[in-house]
Amino acid sequence: MFLRTNKKFVRRYLLAFLFALCLPLQFAAAAQDCKSALERINFSNQTQFNFDRVDRDLFLGLSSKYLILPLGYKTPGHGEFADGFIIKVKEPAASLPPEIIKVDSGSHLNFFNKLVWTMGREKYDFFNFGFKSFEDFSRKVNGLVLEHLKSNPNRDLAVVYPPARVYIGQILQQNRWLMHDAVLEKYKEKKEYLAPIDFMYLRYLNTLSDNSDVFGLIRHSPTVFPEVLSKSQMKDDLFLTIQVSYFGDRSFLKPTFRELLLAGDVPLHNGSDRLPFEYRLRRHKTGKLFREYFYGEFNPKETCEITRYTLFDSTLPISIKDMAIFKVFQTIVDRGMKNIVIGVDAGTGKLFGQRYGFQYYGELPVPKRPAENLENSETVKKEYLYVLRVNSPEFHRIFKALEKSALAVNSILGVQQ
Repeated sequence: MFLRTNKKFVRRYLLAFLFALCLPLQFAAAAQDCKSALERINFSNQTQFNFDRVDRDLFLGLSSKYLILPLGYKTPGHGEFADGFIIKVKEPAASLPPEIIKVDSGSHLNFFNKLVWTMGREKYDFFNFGFKSFEDFSRKVNGLVLEHLKSNPNRDLAVVYPPARVYIGQILQQNRWLMHDAVLEKYKEKKEYLAPIDFMYLRYLNTLSDNSDVFGLIRHSPTVFPEVLSKSQMKDDLFLTIQVSYFGDRSFLKPTFRELLLAGDVPLHNGSDRLPFEYRLRRHKTGKLFREYFYGEFNPKETCEITRYTLFDSTLPISIKDMAIFKVFQTIVDRGMKNIVIGVDAGTGKLFGQRYGFQYYGELPVPKRPAENLENSETVKKEYLYVLRVNSPEFHRIFKALEKSALAVNSILGVQQ
């Protein structure tokens, strides 16, 4: 019996060994197929791509032929910044200097400003530090790169950003992370039921995708231009944060092959494309079923999620909070969203249900820590999923009520001071 078992083991081992030997040959053949597929593509926004295995062939085709390298790379403080990037041919046919494209900002960077809100004697600054604001600029740059690959596929390309793009990129990235860290500190204080792995996922989600708007309400500063805030400002002067996450992992700050293909209307789908609340279902046996049921009712491309609604000052006037929600709703409508979801605890659920029109949808599972069991699981705080449809009469009623409440707040652009 022992001998027969060992023979089976040896046969399996030999088969695995032979498969491992053949694997590089299979990948080499696949890479060659990708290159030929890439050469057949007419890179233009009008082209309809009908290739089989389009995700794999085109993505691997680009990555096998080119490298994306930062231009003027530097790492001050939080994050990494560059003055542009280089699309480098791995195996150039001839030694040619790179073509250089200097991107003008045009109307694609006229998005960043701070709103100064005044109510009585108090002043507040309202920012959007989300990378979603770079989407139009990113699409413009990727379009230029695609045109280069169409006409000069074997020549390096250097893309140089305008100074405003470099500066604003630094501002957004550093302030976004400072705000994120402040929110996690608040969670550690208020959400004791979150385990270390939950905090790991919260950080991971902030790194994974640029596809979000990140709003912050901060004590007013007289500076006209946006600046990198300090940790002490985030600790002492931050009143409120609200993040709106959209479906799909995107990279608007740094160039990627996936963004390049998306700019060419290639129907790419990433297996990790999802909304933040879905990570709460990762260890739950009904998670997959719930996901299928949810997206059967709500189109993911028309659905966004409000996350990290965090109040740092309980004395903040209700009209200021209403103004913040009003601006968030305006942004969501402008982005073309049809559905808004939010994962909340009981207290925040009551606020968004009664004041902002959200409807209860279901209970989210709270993963148990290793020490927990069925006997004490009822002591774990629960979280819930609420939904608001943008086209519903309830949304229009709430939107008008928020607009009326916001009249108590005087709002001007910070650059007009």
